[in-house]
Amino acid sequence: MSLRGDMKRLVRSAAKRGWQVVQSKRGSHHILTWTDGSRVITSFTPSDDHAVKNATADIKRVERLSVDSAEDKPYSNAKYKGDIK
Repeated sequence: MSLRGDMKRLVRSAAKRGWQVVQSKRGSHHILTWTDGSRVITSFTPSDDHAVKNATADIKRVERLSVDSAEDKPYSNAKYKGDIK
């Protein structure tokens, strides 16, 4: 499939997972907004396959960080509960 088709499929998949998708004013970029307000901006017509791979990685990173921060982990940075003062 073409790079444009790959990007279109990626954006459609993100929208199904809860991302809000809008086009930029000029229409040359997709602006994806996650539920916590984080944004990922992608080109509507990527120049190479790295653009699709990088956008995929950015989307996954935002989703992962959102899940990690949502969990209640009061002792996540300490080895033992006694380390927290």
